[in-house]
Amino acid sequence: MTPELYQRLKALYDAALDIPKEKRAAFVAEACGDDRELRVELEALLKANDEATATLGAPFIRFEELFAGPERAFADGQLIQGRFEIVRHLGTGGMGEVYEAIDHQLGRIALKTIRPGVTANREQLSRFKKEVQLARRVSSRHVCRIHELFLPEGPAYGPQIAFLTMEFLEGITLTDKVRKDGPLPWREARTLALEICAGLQCIHEEEIIHRDLKGRNIMLAYRKGTTCAVLMDFGIAHELSHHTGNTSTTLTRDGAIIGTPGYIAPEQFEGKEATPATDVYALGIVLYECVTGQRPFSEEPQAEGTLGRAKHPTRISSIRPGVPRRFDEVVCRCLEYDPKRRFQSAKAVERALRDTSFFPWLKQRPLAMTTAALSLMLVVFSVLLIPAVGERIRGILFSSPEKHIAVLPFEIVGGAHETQALGDGLMDSLAGRLSNLDAANKTLWVVPANEVRSRKVNDPRSALREFGATIVVKGSFERNEQAARLKLTLIDPKRTREIGFVDVEDHAGDLAALQDEAVTRLGRLMNISVGEQHASASEESVVHAVYEDYLLALGYIQRYDKPGNLDLAINALQRATETDQHFTLGFARLAQVYVLKYRLDLNPRWLQEAQQYCKRALQLDSRVPLTYVTLARIHELTGNHDLAVQEFRHALDLDPRNAETLTGVARSYQNAGDNAEAEAAYIKAAELRPDDWNGYNNLGNFYDDNGRHLEAIAQFRHALQLTPDNSALYANLGSALLNSGDPKLLAESEKALKQSIAINPTYQAYANLGNLYGVQHRFNDCIHATRQALQINDQDYEVWGNLVEAYEWVGDRENANIATSRAIELLERAVKQNPQDAEAEAMLAAMLARRGTRAEAMSKIKTSLALAPDSQYVLCEVADAYERLGDRKRAIVYLQRALQRGFPPGQLNGDFDLVGVIADPGFQRLHK
Repeated sequence: MTPELYQRLKALYDAALDIPKEKRAAFVAEACGDDRELRVELEALLKANDEATATLGAPFIRFEELFAGPERAFADGQLIQGRFEIVRHLGTGGMGEVYEAIDHQLGRIALKTIRPGVTANREQLSRFKKEVQLARRVSSRHVCRIHELFLPEGPAYGPQIAFLTMEFLEGITLTDKVRKDGPLPWREARTLALEICAGLQCIHEEEIIHRDLKGRNIMLAYRKGTTCAVLMDFGIAHELSHHTGNTSTTLTRDGAIIGTPGYIAPEQFEGKEATPATDVYALGIVLYECVTGQRPFSEEPQAEGTLGRAKHPTRISSIRPGVPRRFDEVVCRCLEYDPKRRFQSAKAVERALRDTSFFPWLKQRPLAMTTAALSLMLVVFSVLLIPAVGERIRGILFSSPEKHIAVLPFEIVGGAHETQALGDGLMDSLAGRLSNLDAANKTLWVVPANEVRSRKVNDPRSALREFGATIVVKGSFERNEQAARLKLTLIDPKRTREIGFVDVEDHAGDLAALQDEAVTRLGRLMNISVGEQHASASEESVVHAVYEDYLLALGYIQRYDKPGNLDLAINALQRATETDQHFTLGFARLAQVYVLKYRLDLNPRWLQEAQQYCKRALQLDSRVPLTYVTLARIHELTGNHDLAVQEFRHALDLDPRNAETLTGVARSYQNAGDNAEAEAAYIKAAELRPDDWNGYNNLGNFYDDNGRHLEAIAQFRHALQLTPDNSALYANLGSALLNSGDPKLLAESEKALKQSIAINPTYQAYANLGNLYGVQHRFNDCIHATRQALQINDQDYEVWGNLVEAYEWVGDRENANIATSRAIELLERAVKQNPQDAEAEAMLAAMLARRGTRAEAMSKIKTSLALAPDSQYVLCEVADAYERLGDRKRAIVYLQRALQRGFPPGQLNGDFDLVGVIADPGFQRLHK
């Protein structure tokens, strides 16, 4: 099969799945025409999909899972032009093949090959280059970023190879989400529509019409810690189809491009010029499909040149009762047959959608205005017309005795890189300021901003599920020249309703003043008495230019994993501290940034810099907790756990109710081997936040690490009562049930781990599930689950170690050796970073023994035992190492010690190295 036929087949298969089953036969006949080979292949694939979905219970089967496709242009690991390293093949689309790649200048990218027909014709190639240049001008977080067009030359690349590089997006297409989860709630669809409109508006401003907007071209992607809608395949896809005569994804008439079946606008079908209203029509179909799970029109385009559609679709509200009439009206106007009667721009659709949240029942029931309703209207008018009164009324109406707050990442209006960083910093700082209100409100706690970002929580329901949040702050930040504006909405996630909103603006761009006002007004909404000292953005008096640099740095710190961001944070903080040489918080943050920098490259110079900035901060003001926390982190990284405890204690003296700092104290005690003090600190941290699941989670992990598995299980179960849909807690509960060594609890362990994956597929849950399968000797299942974990995160040496074991059990020595090398690489990095990590040293000893490097393995055994002679995990790894080195006698001794110290006996069933040790008569005599 030729690549061209493969591309046409994939596109038609994808399009057919969007069409009701009873109409697919007509669609196949229409789309394939006289091409018998294409028709036979397509019918066979659709039949295979029907059989597979019925058997597996899946909503659909991806094309790539049913059809291998033609020979690939590039191989995994291939280096192109000395710059692009191919990671893996992702699939084949209308343009050509799609790969994940590493650009040695930009980092992770998507690389899409271009069909040879484009490069063969000089005129077409010239037009296509112009189209690419136009697309590169589009800059929006809701549009997939195009980087460059490349035309590599030379025999290594084959004839007429060209490719585009673009932003790599992780996520799921809107079509796949609806197929997987079913129709979306109208509010969620509305939120996505607002983001799609923002992307469309940016495209239209560059005089580009998408022409092929559909669910498959909208990615719900993870971007900067949040999930958002991102438009793909705009402009360029049109240019390709138009100039190569491709009909795989579009219908054509007399050579004119029209669009994807089911989404084309009437004027597209008639071959007329596309306008922004053409994309608005497709948006209407996408929205209708999201909320109802079906198309607004059952008819598809006809061959004789008529659209064959009713001019007025069935109302959404007749299919999904409860959808507001105003929302229904917006979608219907998008679907007007006459383009002049539609919204004329994406911006107009956005404005109309925003109006759907304001009291739709006033229009629906104008005669139901009873005395009670009139009284309510007085409240509404006071809310709208007198902000201070309105905020107070909303606070009284919606106040709760317990307030668990999550501040979600802000939407950035404008999209400039620096504005994004400022918004990220403002989110972090605002969460901290709200935490300060806790001094007067003992039941108030705020989820740390880094927790929100690390768990990729970006919507109210997720905040409720992951953190048990009772109040969510969601908003947007806009910077227009000097002026700054912050719009915040307070949301009740249980009922998915708005409690109230705050809209503050500072024309001088004073972000400290902007934030102070926002905190004060949020406090009123929550019925909290906010004193000036609690609302203040900074305990120090700083000019707003200094505070802006400080917030900018906070934003870069939030995404310190992104190359260059820590250096940008340092530059911003150095500007701030040079302007104000008494800015204590700025020096303390500089120390924190250098600690993060050390974690990335292990250069000891950065720890020296951090210590110097801590010293400077202490000279200026010895009352800033962050300085002591940073000093504690430095001591932890260098293995000085006793000193770390001292510094955390200093921080607690200044802020005794800071549960995060208390948890740091507990962890330092635990690392120092003082488990009694560690347990007391973990318990106190949980007591400080009795309604915060994470305190019980940390205590449960402590018990699990120390062999007190039943106590750990009790803590995790208690935490799950607070957040019953928490994926992390299910993963930890599953692990503790497994570690208990009780065979009766294995079924419950598997159920908990699968529940965790169903909520949020994390590498921890997959890794624990793989461990469980290893204990049960289900080694093929173990390999599959463990590799799933490594696809999400390949930086955990313990997971690689589990994979080594599984491969050895099934006799796959080649893959076991590959996994061993990767585990050793990660372990060597870990012990270099922290020479006091006894468990890493012991595991490295076992891995080196597997490789046969006896001298190095013996050295690591001695080091690990010197660091932690009583650690159950160290002792078990040492037993593994001795068995690999041929010293069965010592292996028995150390395994026996591990079991005496609380190592879970059930986990020995999956340890390949210890099979002979356990069966040895000498070991058996000890366990009679």
